[in-house]
Amino acid sequence: MLKQRHLSLKHIKVFIPDEVDEMIKDQKIYDIFQKLNSKTQVVLLSATMPSNVLEVTKKFMRDSVQILVKKEELTLEGIHQVHINVE
Repeated sequence: MLKQRHLSLKHIKVFIPDEVDEMIKDQKIYDIFQKLNSKTQVVLLSATMPSNVLEVTKKFMRDSVQILVKKEELTLEGIHQVHINVE
């Protein structure tokens, strides 16, 4: 969509991609980061975040905060999902 100019990132205030570990593998995320406004807030989400992916994200993130959950603490009982409808 970006390459075909169907979507402009100029006015994006918050960018939250999920499964970022997969996006990094095929280089898609790099193109998006290069087009984002420098003031855009970025939140990267993934169920798995290997150390090499964490290293790559440091190149793009400013004043980042990492929230990592240990594998043994990740259970279905520990996951709480919330849906908030916004306009």
